[in-house]
Amino acid sequence: MPENSKSTFDRFLERAEKIANILLPVILALVGGLYTYTKDKSDEKTQAQQAARDLAQKQYANLTALLPMLVSKDPPTVSAALEVYIEETKVKQAPESLKGVILSIQQNQPEHRAEAQAAVQAAELQSTGKCKSIPSGLFIQVANDKDQLKNGRVLQELLTSAEGIPPVQGVQRVDAVPQQTQLRYYFNDSNHSEALRIIHYLEALRYKDIQTQDLSGRYLNVGCPPPTTFELWIGSQSPVGWDGKGKSAFAASPVTAP
Repeated sequence: MPENSKSTFDRFLERAEKIANILLPVILALVGGLYTYTKDKSDEKTQAQQAARDLAQKQYANLTALLPMLVSKDPPTVSAALEVYIEETKVKQAPESLKGVILSIQQNQPEHRAEAQAAVQAAELQSTGKCKSIPSGLFIQVANDKDQLKNGRVLQELLTSAEGIPPVQGVQRVDAVPQQTQLRYYFNDSNHSEALRIIHYLEALRYKDIQTQDLSGRYLNVGCPPPTTFELWIGSQSPVGWDGKGKSAFAASPVTAP
């Protein structure tokens, strides 16, 4: 009986040893992995904290350097400071605490208004990190008149069938239109080429003296790519005719036979 018990116990020990030999590396691996994971997380936290400290130091350095320049009475110095501020926003190092000073420049110094506006937009982009989503294509704006809306849709069909014209997204009535027909878009080389094709086609449809206007300063955040968006504003002096072509607002009405 003792021999049998010993044999059973020995077999139990053998099984336990085998299980231990299997589990021990697994346990060691788990412990090692947990240690590595914890250490990596700790390192990441340390690196993030260090990066935040570095950023704060750089922004403070920019603050102390730019503030005297922004409040300077020398216009070229103010312009240089605004230019540097815009560049610093591209690497997220522009101090946001200077935004109030820049807004004051925008409101009180007309000679720096455009530069200050660009700097404010750059600061907003730095804080959000996002560019606006602006639909692409060609949008037609006509006077708030049912005939202009109907005729504008004829013009839409003509433009849609033309080669090399951006997709026409629709016709909209507006309460106020300019006197001269305008093509408004975001200026860059690529959009200039498309704008010229649109203008040349419109000129063939008797739309004359078409003006261009840059939308970038109004809607585009600094650092964001210009969208391929075109707004065709039909002027009051050249409304859309029944055939979709331009007509003079001062043209004499046709005489009908009695």
